[in-house]
Amino acid sequence: MYTRKFNITILTLSTLFLFACTQADVTEPAIVNNPPAEVTATPSATETVVASTDTPTPEPSEVVYTEEELATVLQNYKVFVFSNLSATLLKETAEGVQSEAISSADGFAVALLVGALTKAADEAYDQSAQADIFVPHWEEMQVANKKINDLVLRWFDKEIDSTEVLDEVQSILETYAFILSVVEIQMQEQYGYTSDQLAALRQQTSDEMGEALQNQP
Repeated sequence: MYTRKFNITILTLSTLFLFACTQADVTEPAIVNNPPAEVTATPSATETVVASTDTPTPEPSEVVYTEEELATVLQNYKVFVFSNLSATLLKETAEGVQSEAISSADGFAVALLVGALTKAADEAYDQSAQADIFVPHWEEMQVANKKINDLVLRWFDKEIDSTEVLDEVQSILETYAFILSVVEIQMQEQYGYTSDQLAALRQQTSDEMGEALQNQP
């Protein structure tokens, strides 16, 4: 059972995470497709102009995203990355306990913080608007996030040990990796993000998580 102190930790991390995810620190310009100008020859006075029977091909329309749409994409991506980082932290903690690099007590302490992080992410899943490219994966990511929190609780209650944590967290991390790879391709193709910009966003989210953890007593 969570203590009052741990409940406060959840609330604090939740507030920090939801605030951080709404900050569009990396804003991408709207994508505008400008087709190249076509050069049309002007017929001479002696030429006969024959009307074309072909159906004219419409020019590509400009794709312009509002700041709100771009902010939603950014926020959605950071929620997905945040979930992945939480699961990765749980895996690294279980590995540390198993190899005796960290004590069981310290492992449980970190695991509880992971539980707080997944609770914060769960609130973000519930409250966030969803960009089109994230909709097909939203429920699966939220379910996976809940599984991480469940692993923390079972480990803390000594229903499972670090070995079982590692076995179960691996499949969840594989799910995260696959979904993130899909949405990152779509973010590049549809919204014009580069691989370097996505890497910067992942690092930014990791830094925000680290700051939230360091601020905990």
